[in-house]
Amino acid sequence: MAIEKQILLDSFDKNSREVIKLHLQELGENRYLDLRVWLLDEPGTNGAEQSTERGLTLHVELLPRLIEALQRADELLRQSKEKADQQPAVCQVGRSQLGRSRLGGGA
Repeated sequence: MAIEKQILLDSFDKNSREVIKLHLQELGENRYLDLRVWLLDEPGTNGAEQSTERGLTLHVELLPRLIEALQRADELLRQSKEKADQQPAVCQVGRSQLGRSRLGGGA
């Protein structure tokens, strides 16, 4: 069964060669969200963007759960950043230096 209706909700650059697109799709009486990586300017595409297999398609009923999970992830990342910003700077020692000092070798 082919997609009957597709609406682009958002699109943003992932990097210089890829873009992420969020579509609302209708297939029969079912509605899905499709979040997918698209390739830009691939050889042989005449400048057309190409959809990849990298992505996620889920029924719209799962959207509230996905939003909750993303909000939790955002909160954890914010807490982690705040905690890192509050910690004093730490002197970093290279692995080879650390190995020599443990073995009693010169630095």
